[in-house]
Amino acid sequence: FLMNVHGIFASLYDDDPDDIERYLSDVFGLLHEEASNRNIEFDGYFNSKWKESADIIVNFDEEYFADLDRRNLYVYKAAKADPEILSMLQQPYLTAKLKAPEINDIHREIFKLEEKEVRF
Repeated sequence: FLMNVHGIFASLYDDDPDDIERYLSDVFGLLHEEASNRNIEFDGYFNSKWKESADIIVNFDEEYFADLDRRNLYVYKAAKADPEILSMLQQPYLTAKLKAPEINDIHREIFKLEEKEVRF
């Protein structure tokens, strides 16, 4: 994934360069997948809770895993914890000619989401 990140993000951007919100949402989805593939977890989110959901009769509500704020918090925390994820997060912003988030921006985004009481 890391090797192809620039091409993937460029392709997503080229699909509709005027819809930055959709583009960044798609990017966060891909980064969420990459971080979960790397087994990056915070309070059991993502892989442990997903596995628990599959293993027990009472499943987590599907909305739990589809919550975009929770997904974004996970990506920001993964970017804070893993320099490669941080680099992958910065790349799509550069592709779209936007200011790439630095670590202080990541901390602010995490704080904002936690202030909204987004939890894992």
